[in-house]
Amino acid sequence: MKKKKMKKSELTAAERKQLRRDEQARAAGERPEAEKAERASRSKVYAVALLVVAVIVISVGVAVPTYMSCNYMFERNPVAVIEMKAGDRTLTMKYELFAADCPRACANFVFLAEAGFFDGAVVFDTQNSRVRFGGYYLTEDASGGVSYAHRSDDTAFLSGLTDEFSEEHYTDSDGETDYTEMLRYTLRSDSTSYDYTAYDFMLCANVSGSDASATEFQICGRKDTLSTNDTIWNEAQSDGKEFEVQAFGRPLGGDEATGEAIEYILGMEKSDTYMRSYFLSTAEPVTVSSVKIYNFETTWTENRYEHGFESYMEEINGINVSSSNWTKKYI
Repeated sequence: MKKKKMKKSELTAAERKQLRRDEQARAAGERPEAEKAERASRSKVYAVALLVVAVIVISVGVAVPTYMSCNYMFERNPVAVIEMKAGDRTLTMKYELFAADCPRACANFVFLAEAGFFDGAVVFDTQNSRVRFGGYYLTEDASGGVSYAHRSDDTAFLSGLTDEFSEEHYTDSDGETDYTEMLRYTLRSDSTSYDYTAYDFMLCANVSGSDASATEFQICGRKDTLSTNDTIWNEAQSDGKEFEVQAFGRPLGGDEATGEAIEYILGMEKSDTYMRSYFLSTAEPVTVSSVKIYNFETTWTENRYEHGFESYMEEINGINVSSSNWTKKYI
C-alpha cells in the first residue's frame, strides 16, 4: 500500500521546521540530515558485513593450510611421527617414508603402526649406534624383577588381526588356534634399497637374512659413527645375533629434532645387564608412546584382498606366505 503523504497542516512545528531545512538542503544540492543518517547507518551495516566475511575468509585461509601442514599433506611422501618417552622427556621423530622405492618395507611398518603394535614398546637395544625397537615391552617376571615380553605372544592383541592373515598362520599342527605363529614372517628386500649410511639417522627394517622377524626395526645414528656390523653381541657369552637391514626412511626435511632425539637416546647411560641374552639398552627405559602415519593409503583394507595385509604383501612379493618360510620369530 502506498504511504499517505501528510499535509503540512498536519505536521508539528518541529516537523515543519525540519521539512524546511530538508528543502533548503536539496535546493543547495546537499542531502537532508535524515538521508545522511540513513546512509551512514547502511554504511555501518555494510562495513560490519564485510568485516565478518573478511574474518571468515582469513580464518579458512589460515585453518585449511594449518590443517594440511599438521597432517603433512604438503609432503610428497608418507610421513611417520614416532613419539617416545625417556623419563619426563618427550622425544618426537618425524620420518619421510620412501613408499615408492621401498613399498614392502613401508607397508610392513605402516601395517604394524596402524595396528598399534608399537604402542608401549620399549627401546630394547642401543648397541652399535642404533636405536632398536619393535614388539618388546616391559613386564614383571616371576621373581618380581623387570623383563621383556613381546607383542607376538600377546594373544589379546593378535586376536584382533585375524582378518589380516590366513588361518594357517595362526593355527598349529593339531588344528588349534595359536596366535603366536601369526607374525613369524620375513620381509623381502625392496628392489630399490637405500644404504643405511646414505643419510644420518636412517629408519631401517629387518629383511630376509636377519635372525629376527620383520617386526623389529632400528634407527641408525649419524652415518659417520656407524660400522658395517649389524650384530648385537654378548661379550660374556661370545655370541650374537645378526640383523640384515634395509633403510626405508629418513628424517623429514628441516626437522632437526629427530636427530637430537636419537642422539639423546644414544647418549643415555647404558644398562649393565643384558636382556634376553643379547640386548643392551638404556638404564632408564625409553618407551614408544605412539607411531602415527600420514599420507599413506592402506590399500590392503580393500575388500578385494581375501586375507588383508598378507594378501596385499603376497601381491607385491613382499613376503613368502608358505608355511615353510613362516618361521622367523623375535630374538
